[in-house]
Amino acid sequence: MHWEQHEFSMCDGVKNCFLLGFFLWLVIYVTQLYFDLIYKFVINSCLGSLLKSLISDH
Repeated sequence: MHWEQHEFSMCDGVKNCFLLGFFLWLVIYVTQLYFDLIYKFVINSCLGSLLKSLISDH
């Protein structure tokens, strides 16, 4: 009985670790995805305004 309980808790621990790892991976993946989009958007905006200012100067 005691051994079964211990085995069960070990199983729960592994499951929790797996869920935590998956959650962390998901958060990192989504963050990278949105960071890439935000980075590209910011770069495009900056380059766009830079080109506009250069064109208006000439």
